[in-house]
Amino acid sequence: MTDIQYTPVLGDTQSLPDESIGAGTLVPNLHYVHPLQDSKFTLGFTVHSNFGTNVEYDDSFEASRFGGKTYLSSINTGVALAYELTDKINLGIGLDVIYGTGEISRDDALVNIDADGFGIGGNLGITYQINENHKLGFSYRYSQISRLKAA
Repeated sequence: MTDIQYTPVLGDTQSLPDESIGAGTLVPNLHYVHPLQDSKFTLGFTVHSNFGTNVEYDDSFEASRFGGKTYLSSINTGVALAYELTDKINLGIGLDVIYGTGEISRDDALVNIDADGFGIGGNLGITYQINENHKLGFSYRYSQISRLKAA
């Protein structure tokens, strides 16, 4: 976010320096797919993040009780298996293990949270090869919200 301006209730419009908000957050993704030799099965692995943010407003920010510090991140590791049912139909199933961590704090101490936890998720999918250039797919994804515990 850049060029942020705010107006206090009884004051003039002020600018918030870009560097006082926080830096960008790296959100990596790594995926690998391996067709199993002489088989109709394909195995897949993934390590990625579903979300991530890192924002910290300067103490001098007028609305620091609402801004403060917010840090959230997740790591999702998953494995999937696909099966070629016919030349046109493929089925897939996957399992995800998600680790999430977060810290939310405000200057007035109304909110101070530092927690982490694990969640389990899964997915099912089917694709249909309409023609050489088009596939139609449907998927169902179950993602359990991580149960976070205070650190």
